[in-house]
Amino acid sequence: YYVLFVIAWGFKELCVEGFSHQYLFPDAPDRSELLEILSGPLIALFCLRFTTNFLHIATHSPRLNRLMTILCIGWLILLVASCFIEPAKMAAIVNIATLVSLGIILIIPVRFWYDGYRPARYFVLAWTVFLISGFTAVLSGMGFLPAHTLLIKSYPIGFILLMVLLS
Repeated sequence: YYVLFVIAWGFKELCVEGFSHQYLFPDAPDRSELLEILSGPLIALFCLRFTTNFLHIATHSPRLNRLMTILCIGWLILLVASCFIEPAKMAAIVNIATLVSLGIILIIPVRFWYDGYRPARYFVLAWTVFLISGFTAVLSGMGFLPAHTLLIKSYPIGFILLMVLLS
């Protein structure tokens, strides 16, 4: 699931940076837009599955495993729905679902770490670095931090660090 998570993230970055328009679908920009819309739910789905496997949630907490399964089903529904719902509405739905999923993805490993499960600390460290980089990029984009290339591009840099720390 980790590899699928990274691949889905790569497709999202290709779309955001404009490379999908340029290299993957130069004659069909609507396909690039569809790829960007589909990559969000795929990232979330594979991230949830990776988290479940990495932290062995099924073994440590069957209730939390059920919650993760329900979230995965929800993301599968969003994946299918994204083909039929207007992109602006879908983006709003995905943003809300992402906040919920990220909250759960961050709370579970902290709890497991507190309970003494050592691999959870690496997971928490990796996601903390990634979230700090994301906040830095957002604050820079909003003008609260200087508009420096390193700060603006800290989001993909944070993802690279996340990949390294979780590998």
